[in-house]
Amino acid sequence: MKTLRILLLLAVAAMLAVVVSDYLGTQRAGSASGIEEPEAIPRDLDSKASRFTWSQSSSSERKVEIHADTFEQIRDTTLLRLRGVELLIFRRDAESYDRIVCDSARFDGDTLYSEEEVTVLLGLMPGDPAEGNEKTTKIRSTAVTFQSKTGVASSDTYTEYEFEGGSGHSLGSFYDSVHRYFRMNSEAYVERRSSSPGQPPLKIRAGELTYYEMGQWVDLKNGVSLERGSQSMAAAAAVVHLDKGVIRKITATEASGVEQQPSRRVRFETPRLEALYSPQQVVEHIFGEGPSVMTSETSTSVIRAEGNRIDLNYEMPDGAEDSVLRDTHVRDSAVLEAKPAPGSGSDGRIRRISSEALHLKMSDGAKNMEFVETRARGRLELLPPAAGGPLETLDADHIQMFYGESNRMEKLQAAGNVALERKPAGDGPKAAPLKTYSGRLLGEFDPQSSEMSSLRQWEKFRFTRGDREGRAEEARFELATNRMELTNQAQVWDPNSRTSAQRMTLDENTGDFAAQGEVSSVYQEKPAKGKVAASAEPAETAADLFSPAEPLYATAERMVSNQRSGRLEYHGKARLWQGADRIEAESIVIERPQKKLTADKNVVSVIAEKEEGPPDGKSKKPAGETTMPRPTEVRANAMKYDETTRQVEYDGSVELRRGALRVNAKELDAWLSPPGETSRRLEKAIARGAVEVIEASEKGVLPRRGFGDQAHFLPAEDRVILQGEPARVVNARQDTTQGTELTYYLNDDRLLVLGSADDRSYSLRRKREP
Repeated sequence: MKTLRILLLLAVAAMLAVVVSDYLGTQRAGSASGIEEPEAIPRDLDSKASRFTWSQSSSSERKVEIHADTFEQIRDTTLLRLRGVELLIFRRDAESYDRIVCDSARFDGDTLYSEEEVTVLLGLMPGDPAEGNEKTTKIRSTAVTFQSKTGVASSDTYTEYEFEGGSGHSLGSFYDSVHRYFRMNSEAYVERRSSSPGQPPLKIRAGELTYYEMGQWVDLKNGVSLERGSQSMAAAAAVVHLDKGVIRKITATEASGVEQQPSRRVRFETPRLEALYSPQQVVEHIFGEGPSVMTSETSTSVIRAEGNRIDLNYEMPDGAEDSVLRDTHVRDSAVLEAKPAPGSGSDGRIRRISSEALHLKMSDGAKNMEFVETRARGRLELLPPAAGGPLETLDADHIQMFYGESNRMEKLQAAGNVALERKPAGDGPKAAPLKTYSGRLLGEFDPQSSEMSSLRQWEKFRFTRGDREGRAEEARFELATNRMELTNQAQVWDPNSRTSAQRMTLDENTGDFAAQGEVSSVYQEKPAKGKVAASAEPAETAADLFSPAEPLYATAERMVSNQRSGRLEYHGKARLWQGADRIEAESIVIERPQKKLTADKNVVSVIAEKEEGPPDGKSKKPAGETTMPRPTEVRANAMKYDETTRQVEYDGSVELRRGALRVNAKELDAWLSPPGETSRRLEKAIARGAVEVIEASEKGVLPRRGFGDQAHFLPAEDRVILQGEPARVVNARQDTTQGTELTYYLNDDRLLVLGSADDRSYSLRRKREP
């Protein structure tokens, strides 16, 4: 580019005009010293000369010499015709000079014009050949006009340029010798070869090109294109800034560019562009301002980045012919969108990440994307290929997306106020979005499908989905099965229940969950908003195990909850209690919709009865007399409870304890107080199979023991009916009473004995010593 400055010195023809004008003035004044008397000239000429030579020093201290083979002046005009013209303009150093030659030229005192080809050679040195050498800058054009008053030279014809390291051409040219700028009027083309062997040339095309010698810059207008190897750029207008003839910066408006690599194509568009070049004339940086877009296309993906500022950084790989894009910075409303290329085999989901600042880095060799990260709080969206599909959004202070071969995502990281929302396809309760929050997030992707295969969130994790919420220190997601595992102080709750454990697993498809390690839960059903109970339904009271009047608590080593069936399972040292009532067993299962409960292995159930006061709140007991509640404890191998029938079934090594009463049997059925009462109490109990009834004193002495096949216990009457074939009672003195049915009262020493027709009752008393 440096040589263009010199190439544009077509205006030196102005010097020729000045010299000829001085000569004519000297001739009219009668001063023709040193010139021989010419021969007679034709009538149409005022003067004629051959081997004309003239020299003059200008005000700029440059010496000008004019040589012409012939010189003619048209009669009665100031028009001069020159042939075999040579103009020498010596530089200020008085050593180098420029040489302009043409076959013929005309000059009328103001304008110099040549129809013939004009050749300009710049920067010659004494001793150089007349035609210069490969380092000499040459300009060739025709129909050149020079205005002596303005110092402007111009041509409307095709002009060629040759200079060291390049060449060019244009249609028409314009040169202002006073202000020292040159313009290629239209169809301008400049090709500059690289200084490094093997690198492609830089090709510049423009509708108009203007070179400003003093400012060392080139103005390109009316449609601009720059091309170098795999890189090309187009713009409405551009300015090329030079440093000692070498391009160092290009600024452009309405610019777009393309970088074509064997496996990737990068395009960019920006309203205002600035490109910086290295001393080797390869692009190092490109900056775009205004709504800008960059697109990277491979056989597997299309990545599009946009923002109000885009910075592209390039580097020269070893052995490469040109620089390649290394990383990209997008700022001010930055958005990056990645989608699978047609035919790539992916499911078509689109990933969109937005932030005030994004950073994209290419892998070594710039063949693939290495990672994308936000430099401010950002959002990542996983969009479905069609409307109504699953949608995922991730918000965090810092998001990083790492890529592998073929631009397939391998890993996703996020940190700082992480918020993830996953919305399933479709509508309805099952389509409620899952919202999770944490301090950190890590997702890993399947290398074949580019779909996320696992997800981990930690540092104060919590989630919400519909009316269910939860929290833990860490959560892991099995995306193939849509399961979520919470570890370390895990808790899950909804309006009706709360469960905590060391580890919990939730099935997001069904809503089921399992808990392990120090499981603790509480359940209290809240009535639905706006729900009015039907008049035929009995009111739920504290006497009901599944009543909302009191919360139901449970602990265990493991727990399983089935959301659809309403089934709750507690395993391993399970314990269930409501108020003072409790059930303990190795396993407890609750079926909430059916209002049923089963317990298995080492069952212990306690019904802690309370005294039920009169309706008017006034006690019927004498002053100072109180009745302490007497809890009923039953131990067995298994237990079943049905709240609709108020019946409890105990099976296997049953033992009932109530105050001083003990009942042992193979099985026992118990009925609780009917609905409507304010507290649960034991209504009656029937024991069957090898029944043993023991009534113990406070000091542990056994006053009475009963044996039979079946026993009826009526707590309200403190009465036991023992039946058998036969039934018998033995008191502390070893007296025995036997009959088909024995009824005795717990608060006194009465015993009612009934026999049958075949088996008469009797009592046997031991003889006492005097």
